[in-house]
Amino acid sequence: MTWQYNDLTRAGGGPPSAGNPAGYTVDADKTERVVHRGTDGHIHQLSFDGAWHHTDLTSTARGDPPESAGDPVAGSTSGAAAYVFFRGTDSHVHGLSFDGTWHHTDLTGTAQGDPPDSTDEPIGIILNDFDDPTVLYRGSDSGIHDMSEFESVWSDTGPSVLFAPDTPPEAAGGPTAVYRWAMDNGMNVVYRSTDDHLCLLSLSRHFGAQYKGDITAVTTGNPPAAAGNPAGDAQNDKREQHIVYRDGNGHLHELLGVYTGDVEWHHNDLSATSGAPNAAGDPAVRSWDVDKTLHVVYRGTDNHIHDLVRNGEWHHTDLSDTGAAPRAAGDPAVYSWDVDTTLHVVYRGIDDHIHEFCFTTG
Repeated sequence: MTWQYNDLTRAGGGPPSAGNPAGYTVDADKTERVVHRGTDGHIHQLSFDGAWHHTDLTSTARGDPPESAGDPVAGSTSGAAAYVFFRGTDSHVHGLSFDGTWHHTDLTGTAQGDPPDSTDEPIGIILNDFDDPTVLYRGSDSGIHDMSEFESVWSDTGPSVLFAPDTPPEAAGGPTAVYRWAMDNGMNVVYRSTDDHLCLLSLSRHFGAQYKGDITAVTTGNPPAAAGNPAGDAQNDKREQHIVYRDGNGHLHELLGVYTGDVEWHHNDLSATSGAPNAAGDPAVRSWDVDKTLHVVYRGTDNHIHDLVRNGEWHHTDLSDTGAAPRAAGDPAVYSWDVDTTLHVVYRGIDDHIHEFCFTTG
């Protein structure tokens, strides 16, 4: 079981990157894909099917997509459909969808419900039970908005409708922690509010959309305020959900929610527990079913990419010590690929290339 390093820009081609990448996989054609915003303002994709290939999605997609003003997010359905979402220079949320051909849709301009402009990068999620793509973002009204597609029609639901009668607090950051929570058979969404607390929203097919409350306030162990956007994932076999964020001193903290008929929240200072370097950016979190581990990856103050892995106990690995990896210029993303049971961490280096650390179990 080893980490291996690869320069994806060199392997696949394409322009230098201007932001943080996102990774996803498509089961139908057994490909892994990494999307990023190039220095030309276009959305670019590096895809792997045995070899790496580059596609300029902005130039390829039908419908004249605008240049991007932020980092993209991406996902796929259980079929062959792929979706890439980004905030355009017009502050609209835009979607690129693939069904054999790439197509562009101005979601803000076409969605029912008169959605506001976006102030952050959108977060795209796929509700796989129904394969309906959903986009979450922070609007210019400081509310968390949900735009979803049903029968080729996009609709927006704002916070006052989505979570009435308990309207959630205004957001200071995007809804960056999004994960499946089997206990409610739906998705949990965590964001940072204007008081720097973390707030929990639930999107459930069975129970509807609910505001579950300020989890910073109910967590035992006196967790500090958040200085950045959270990340999170669930280990559903253990009935645990893990929210990780950076405080004002650069420590990474975990809010651990354990389901025992209800959810009890506990605090853990991961930086103190693991002895890892302080964080210079926001973390990414991935629960990996292959070996039942939880991974927290982040950019340290040394501009190395670090991995905190939990398998009963927390352990630290400096991934940048692997191979000839350059220092990081942005925050990493993490995703897994079921085809060959690998775990992937991708980031933008100081050379503006997209770089990858790949963990193999063989």
